[in-house]
Amino acid sequence: MVWSTLPAGTSNVATVGQANTICGWAFYAGTPGASFNRLEIPFICTQSEYIPTTFCVRIRHTDKSGAILATGTAAVSASASVEEIADVVLSATVTTAQPIWVEIITDGRVQMYNITTSGGSAVYATPTYPQTEYWTDINQSNPGASTASGSQRLYQFNAFFDDATAATRHLSSDIGADLNLTGWPGRIASVHPSLIETASIGTVNWTANVSSSSFSGWGFYAGNQTASFNAVALWLRAFNASFVPKVGVLRVRRMPSDSGTWGSTNPASWTVLAETKVTQLGLTASAWRQVVFALPKSVSGHVWIEFQTDGYVAVSMNAGGIATPTYASPPTTCYVVGSLLSRPRSWAAAVTHYTPHCRLGNYDFRGGRLAVRTEFSSQISGGSSAPVNPTVAIALPVNAQNILPALEGRELNVYFDACVWASVPLSELCIDVTCSKGAQFDRWWRYTPTSGDAGSTTFTMAVYTKDRATLLASAAATLKTVALTHPTVAVSRKVLMIGDSTWANGVVAAELVNLFNGDAKYTLTLVGSNDGNVNDSGAVSRAVKVEAIAGWSFSLFTTDTATAWTEIGGTARTGSPFSFSGAFNFASYLSAQSITMASGDWVLINLGIN
Repeated sequence: MVWSTLPAGTSNVATVGQANTICGWAFYAGTPGASFNRLEIPFICTQSEYIPTTFCVRIRHTDKSGAILATGTAAVSASASVEEIADVVLSATVTTAQPIWVEIITDGRVQMYNITTSGGSAVYATPTYPQTEYWTDINQSNPGASTASGSQRLYQFNAFFDDATAATRHLSSDIGADLNLTGWPGRIASVHPSLIETASIGTVNWTANVSSSSFSGWGFYAGNQTASFNAVALWLRAFNASFVPKVGVLRVRRMPSDSGTWGSTNPASWTVLAETKVTQLGLTASAWRQVVFALPKSVSGHVWIEFQTDGYVAVSMNAGGIATPTYASPPTTCYVVGSLLSRPRSWAAAVTHYTPHCRLGNYDFRGGRLAVRTEFSSQISGGSSAPVNPTVAIALPVNAQNILPALEGRELNVYFDACVWASVPLSELCIDVTCSKGAQFDRWWRYTPTSGDAGSTTFTMAVYTKDRATLLASAAATLKTVALTHPTVAVSRKVLMIGDSTWANGVVAAELVNLFNGDAKYTLTLVGSNDGNVNDSGAVSRAVKVEAIAGWSFSLFTTDTATAWTEIGGTARTGSPFSFSGAFNFASYLSAQSITMASGDWVLINLGIN
């Protein structure tokens, strides 16, 4: 019931109100039957991806425009499909002097009990009473405008007056943080505490900034935070079932005092203000989860937030990258690959700048969610007590015939962090390469073929536990070495390179020019409309031509006519050079660019990650 005496016409009929994508409700609740300064709100979370950790309540006079009479925030610890109660202590006593408007905003999706008349009608029907409203955005510190509901609601809450005579004892947040961040408890599980929000950045819409590729971490500018914070909440999604991240770290950096350098210096060089301990993420494939990272100290000011995981991860962003970012670049949103937790030497700028959604505030360990460490999960759930080995997968850099090609005189490297994915850092594993050629180093295998090395041999990579007691994964390929020979008759070839950001900067093309430069038997001519000058590996400027555009996919190259992009040389362009009247036409492309190609010439296509 709401008061000791229910509003006239009701008979305590309460049903669960469906929430769907709704994160908060605002409703008219009549004139209080007694003064109160505390609320108990029963609720159920029925969507496991969107379990709330915090309830924020505001009591207004009469309607959504009325003066705020009292506010309160409560940390909650909830589970899917289990009824819980949010206990909210208000900042002031609300009296019986006026009707009230109640606003309940959560950081998840919940269902509450709707009270109706015995006939199922609304207790406070419109237009006599203000219309019920709701929110879908997760923003408790500065929520946007609410949306009018199609149904009138009177959600159940128990209101009472707490005279503060009862003893209150609870675990302090400092001790809770120490248990979570240090010592053996943190080895069993990580607690994602409730976050008492001070600022909300961007808009959460559960649209991932990536659906395929190998991005393992993200960094972004989070504005000038005048209120200090010691916790950051992010909505994360594991988009690749084979590379679900288990753990992550988050750090906050101070932006350079000279904002003019924000676009010319790499975020990896900026001062770190605070960094979390390794945190269990609790992610599952293709599902969203809010992760709260607890920092060891409070920070404020112009801040850059970055996080890394040991798998492939996406973050919720502004309207799928279409809407205007909250903060314009520079600095541009950045990413890292490699699935490593150590601080990166540099961050790579994303092709499309956007603002990820994040919430800043102060942690409260009296509420939140638990993420169990992988090796203990089976034991906690009553399974076997045997240790669970790390998950490992190997993808060698081979061609479709499983051949690792090598050319006489050209250095070949296989970097372990580029082809081995593991649920633990690679430093916690033992990696062995078995091959009659080349040599293994700490983090890579290297081979420079010499005269007489031509032929094939087997290349095998094996990954073991640190003590070499258990083989976790292995992969083999054929290492094929080709001798550097020259034809008796000179060969001339043209090559058209169609690709994405891996070729768009012209570096690969410049090195191709370098390799063929001065060769009397081979002549290589690059063709394409995206041209400019780029340094090769020896810092020699080379004139290059390609048909590669950063961030583009097959569909854009075949039909796009309007998307803006910039050539290597700086010229602004729009649309695909292959699209004519909205359709792909290679013959028209050759004619329009005055390019001739013959049998034996090459068209190289490197697309797929976008």
